[in-house]
Amino acid sequence: MTIPQRRDSTTLFDSAYQRHHRVVYAYIFGQVQEADASADVLQDTFVRVWRHVSCLRTIQQDRQLYWILSIARNQIRDYYRRKVVRHRVEQNYDVALVPVAGDPHLELQTKETQSTVDAAIRALPPALRVPLTLSVMGGLNSKEIAAALERPAGTVRYQIAEARKRIVRHIGQAMGDGQDGGGE
Repeated sequence: MTIPQRRDSTTLFDSAYQRHHRVVYAYIFGQVQEADASADVLQDTFVRVWRHVSCLRTIQQDRQLYWILSIARNQIRDYYRRKVVRHRVEQNYDVALVPVAGDPHLELQTKETQSTVDAAIRALPPALRVPLTLSVMGGLNSKEIAAALERPAGTVRYQIAEARKRIVRHIGQAMGDGQDGGGE
C-alpha cells in the first residue's frame, strides 16, 4: 500500500467513525446493557471495520451504517460467547468488593435509583430495548432506526412508546405508588 492510499483509507475510516460511532454504540448498548462492555464491543467493531476498510470503499455512504451494524451484530455474538466462558471461570473465584468513598446515604440513594432504572431497562425485551437506546443514545429518528433494524417506522415508534410506558410502570411499582399500568 502506498502512502496516499493509506491516507485515503485513514480519511475514509475516520469519516465513517465520526458519522456512525454514536449510533453503533447505542445499538450495542441496547443489546449488551453495560457501558464498559459496550465500549469494548464498539472498539472491536471499528477494529474490524479498519481491517476491511477496502470493503468500506465499495459501499455507498448512505449504506455504510448498515454494513457497520452487521459487523456490530457479529461482535455482540462474540461478546456473549466470551461472557459465558468468563462466567464459568468466575464461578470458581470469590470477588472482593471495594468500598466506595463518599457520603454513604447519598451513595445508597443514587445506587438505588440507578438500580431501579437499570432494572426497568433490563426488563425490556430486546425488541423494545434496542429501538429505545438507538433513539435516546444514538439520536436516531424512527425512520433511521427502522432502516437500521429492518422494521417499519410505525412499528419502531410503537416499540419506543411501549418501552417508555413499561419503564415508567416498572419505576412506579418499585417506588410503591400502586400503579400497575394495566395488562401487558
